[in-house]
Amino acid sequence: MEGHIKLYRKFLDWQWYKDINTSRLFLHMLLKANWKPRQHMGVDVPRGSLSSTYEELAKETGLSIKNVRTAVKRLENGGEVAVKRHQKFTVFSIKNYDKYQSSGSQTADERQSDGSQAAVPIKEEREESNNINNNKNHNVSPPTSGGHPAYPYEDIVDYLNLKAGTKFRQSSEDTRKHIRARINDGYTIDDFKAVIDKKVSEWKGTDREIYLRPSTLFGTKFESYLNQKRTVSAKPTPAPNRFHNFEQRDTDYDAIALQRVRERINEGNNGSIG
Repeated sequence: MEGHIKLYRKFLDWQWYKDINTSRLFLHMLLKANWKPRQHMGVDVPRGSLSSTYEELAKETGLSIKNVRTAVKRLENGGEVAVKRHQKFTVFSIKNYDKYQSSGSQTADERQSDGSQAAVPIKEEREESNNINNNKNHNVSPPTSGGHPAYPYEDIVDYLNLKAGTKFRQSSEDTRKHIRARINDGYTIDDFKAVIDKKVSEWKGTDREIYLRPSTLFGTKFESYLNQKRTVSAKPTPAPNRFHNFEQRDTDYDAIALQRVRERINEGNNGSIG
């Protein structure tokens, strides 16, 4: 491939700059992104996007597939990259690509030669993300980016309460601690919802229902919960009827028989008096 990209010095302040895997993958995407629209297997791949697979990205960057997936989740959560999955490949689109990579009145080569500052397609608002770590020990939401909370506490806790019938508070620092940890690991809201759905289906109505809580669901076993196959809790089955083709009724025949015996005793007593 020929040509070059423009890189803004604020890239040094980006929240994932010191994360080698994430920054390497993002730079790789910048270098591979289309500078003009094209098609791949009948699918439109717009300017600023690339069609690839997680396996291909792993091979091209020297990262493991797991590291690529984690990095993509971080970029997707941070608003730097949009992901659209197709049957045989995925389209990764770099947001704000046109804003930062368009050449304007000068060609790219002219800008590079005259020493002009260039830019990387990272939202300017993302500089607020550098303050996220400063909020980890406070009961307030971190700074927002593009009008959306950096940590979606309320969305996740509300979904848990809806599905599990619980009343956990999104303001709880213990709950927020576990949500932050998983978000920082690169997981998305959809991942949280998937774990909640799986464990509610498996545990609700059983003696393990008490574990439908943030500290358990969003703790260190989150990844294993996310990747497990969905199961449904076993429901108790009624005892089999000893008589075939006989409709079992909820009638206490012993009580009826006892009542009839008492009636006969009373009748006998009344007769003896006469």
